[in-house]
Amino acid sequence: MKESIIKPASAGDREWHEAAMRQLGQTLVGAMIGLLSAHATIYGDLAPFGVGAAAAVSGTGAILVYLATMIGYLLPGGSPLPLRYVAAVAAVGGLRWTFGGLRLLSKNRTFAPFLALTATAATGLAMYAVVGVTLHHILLILCESLIAAGFAYFCEQTNALALSLRRMPATSISDQAAIVVTAAVLLLSISTIEIGGIAPGRILSVLLILLCAHAGREQGGSLAGIVLGVVMLLSNPDRAHIAIAYAFGGLLAGLFSRFGKWAQAGVFFVATMLLSVGTGGLEILITLYEVAAACIIFAALPGRAERGLVGFFTGAEEKPAVEGLRRSVVLRLHVASKAMSEVAGTVDEVSRKLSGISAPNLGSVYFGVSDTVCTRCAMKMLCWERDLNNTMDCFNHLTSPLREHGRVTCDDVGGCLAKRCHRLDEIVYEINRGYGEHCLREGAFRRLSEIRSVVTDQFSGMAELLSEFSDDFADAEQVDTEAAQHIKEICESYHLEVREAVCTIGKGGRMRVEILASDGAARVREEEWLAKISEVCGRTFDHPTVVRIGDQVRITLTERARYRVKAARAQLSCNRQRLCGDASEQVSDGIGHFLAVLSDGMGSGGRAAVDGAMAAGLTARLFGAGFGEDSVLRMVNSALMVKSGDESIATLDVMKIDLFTGKMVSLKAGAAPSLLCSHGRVSRMERSSLPMGILRDIGFEKQTDTLADGDVVLMLSDGALTGGIGWVEERLRDFDPKQTSLQSLAEDIASTAREQQTEHQDDITVLALRVEKAA
Repeated sequence: MKESIIKPASAGDREWHEAAMRQLGQTLVGAMIGLLSAHATIYGDLAPFGVGAAAAVSGTGAILVYLATMIGYLLPGGSPLPLRYVAAVAAVGGLRWTFGGLRLLSKNRTFAPFLALTATAATGLAMYAVVGVTLHHILLILCESLIAAGFAYFCEQTNALALSLRRMPATSISDQAAIVVTAAVLLLSISTIEIGGIAPGRILSVLLILLCAHAGREQGGSLAGIVLGVVMLLSNPDRAHIAIAYAFGGLLAGLFSRFGKWAQAGVFFVATMLLSVGTGGLEILITLYEVAAACIIFAALPGRAERGLVGFFTGAEEKPAVEGLRRSVVLRLHVASKAMSEVAGTVDEVSRKLSGISAPNLGSVYFGVSDTVCTRCAMKMLCWERDLNNTMDCFNHLTSPLREHGRVTCDDVGGCLAKRCHRLDEIVYEINRGYGEHCLREGAFRRLSEIRSVVTDQFSGMAELLSEFSDDFADAEQVDTEAAQHIKEICESYHLEVREAVCTIGKGGRMRVEILASDGAARVREEEWLAKISEVCGRTFDHPTVVRIGDQVRITLTERARYRVKAARAQLSCNRQRLCGDASEQVSDGIGHFLAVLSDGMGSGGRAAVDGAMAAGLTARLFGAGFGEDSVLRMVNSALMVKSGDESIATLDVMKIDLFTGKMVSLKAGAAPSLLCSHGRVSRMERSSLPMGILRDIGFEKQTDTLADGDVVLMLSDGALTGGIGWVEERLRDFDPKQTSLQSLAEDIASTAREQQTEHQDDITVLALRVEKAA
């Protein structure tokens, strides 16, 4: 099969594409807001909202927004003076083009409100100057300009959310206000459309208030009620009762959100009726019809439709006390990390100095001969004082046969010592005895040095671990204590004894839930339990990751990712032995990363199986507990070095895949090459590196790539590549998931590799991973 000539998109191309899509999204959102808001009027004929929407947009798509806003002003049913506002939008474009080059000014948050205020005021004064400007006109222009400036401020924040494609649940309180204000103005633009006196825009306004109250309780209901009430009051000052009913009804609906949707709808309807009864006539009936229709629609909506709004409000509140505590924890972890790092450095420095002072020296064996054998000899003065250099040369020549054979004989002694010494047998005996003791001391000292080194590595690993935890806490933007309390209540309803529940939102807007519970006999229906937690948090969570720690379980929930990974493994042991020296593990780290681990122990059989299983198991467990790659490698390496008196060597191959972005990091320590098939092209991932268990200072060799739907990764032990790697690349290139399963691919490669092992057999492991879009 010919190799595909389609070149996969590079990381730079993908980043450019994502940036272009974000810019397009911002432009489309801005155009829609400009088109609709231009049609919203207050005080009968004033329409400042379109000018504010136009002022809030910058960049390459601004011209499209300006055009859409002008079209909105020219459509029938809006302001009776559309040309004035078209001129104001043109003035906004001219001012932004004039001052856009001043980066310090254009990037200021007050620049857009300034443009809207200036353009609205200038065109208003120019219009009234023709007929004569009065104090009333000046006050009207000032109010209109301030409204345009305020809407520009909120619109700019809404556009920023569209530009970053941030999900609703990651919003802050200021983000909420901006989106609600923008939505209120858009509803105002259609509130003038009436069917038999009933306005669909007002029905949608009441529905939005009820939804916000249900999701955000008092905060959401009050925010939406006050904003929509004020906007409706500006639109029609004769209906002041509607503004009061919206604000008060939103607050009551939020208070009664704990009692269900019908209770919320009922209390909102009653509040509207009490506040509208004084108006009398047909007006009250129309208002009650609109509210009743909205209440019925709200009560009939399925729970799934409200989940996004739940997260929109529950993710916003940031408790000052919790935030202060988080910063305190970050600071303490950072200080503790530095302290542990200094301890590791001190221990290492002291160990090096001790090694130079107290290391066993073979010269002490030779000098020991003078204290035991030569003490009673009359020639001692000649040998050890007058002719010391020649005597020591004779002893030093014995070092080579001692190291080579472990002992010496009289025939090995030469020079002046062989000619004049009458106690040569005693000297040889004492040297052999002293060398035996020296070897024991040297082995013990070497082992002690290794232990000191491992202790130093453990201190360094702990320092790195504390530093990583400090960074994780620092990256957590918000702590949602209310959602954590709801989660705890749900768990307790399933008789799951929760000791602690923590709900955090990181800088990427992803929510993470960690639950520490007693490992009791509770039986939880996972799908039902997960659905309830997803509902209260306003997120869709993936299957939980459960780690048992003594008599406790740590349950981690992360948002459902964009991708999932299918895995298949084929393994053949050397000479059909019961134990295989290769070991593999798959684990999730609880923050959206899938990790596949493959380790190859040195040799084959039981000892290799222990080394491989230990390396793979420890690596998977440490990654799953949240350790970083450098600290994991350091700790596993030191564990292999002190496992036993014999040498323990194992390779380590780790694939870390971010299920939200598709970014993959290949980490290798002495491992065989891996293969990636993307868009029909096969590439190798190979790096020169040392295996674990040999030296202290080793590191992962890293390689990164970005995976897409359908990409396949092959992780191989060196036994699978006895016959080379070219044929494996061909099998991977020819793989068609529609015709062959992933498991069949792994088994086919493993069995073919075994056929190619003619003289020397080795353990074979093939781990195949396929990235797919999550359902």
